[in-house]
Amino acid sequence: SVTGMTGELGSVVTGSPNLNLGNATFPTGTMVLIGNKTITAGGASTSSTTYVATGLGTASRDMDITIPASTVALYSKIIVVFSHMLGVNASTFALADTTIYRNNVAWSLRHIVGAATSVHSNSNSITRVAIDTSLPSSGDVTYSYRIKKHGGVPTGSASYAGTIAVLGAETNTDANVLA
Repeated sequence: SVTGMTGELGSVVTGSPNLNLGNATFPTGTMVLIGNKTITAGGASTSSTTYVATGLGTASRDMDITIPASTVALYSKIIVVFSHMLGVNASTFALADTTIYRNNVAWSLRHIVGAATSVHSNSNSITRVAIDTSLPSSGDVTYSYRIKKHGGVPTGSASYAGTIAVLGAETNTDANVLA
């Protein structure tokens, strides 16, 4: 009971039952953080001309996040935010493509980053945001950030980047999912 309570609430709240917001309801329009992943390994580079996961075979570098089906079912839309540094190295145009996959299928618009000049290398601070309004009726949903070297025009006629690298733990790389 809190009747007649005065003063400040301390940093620890104890008692029974424990505070449980599992059945809480929120007003329409409220955004809730439902997932977060921070990259714990250093970055790596690739010269792939097809989209690859940022971990390049090392799961602790992958910028992906899975939302369980039971959580997906609670919402009408999910907002995915990926934030990272991307290094692009080349002797001519230094460009790379990025996109977001949903359940291993390209889902968002691609985004081209870098410099379309004879710059030899560049670093880009990138935040990608996508809103998923067509959530599946069943099953977990995995959002994955993917990268590749940018090709020339027509697509694939030239490779503009020598190597591209998603920098990891050294640059506070993370993924957040809001609903």
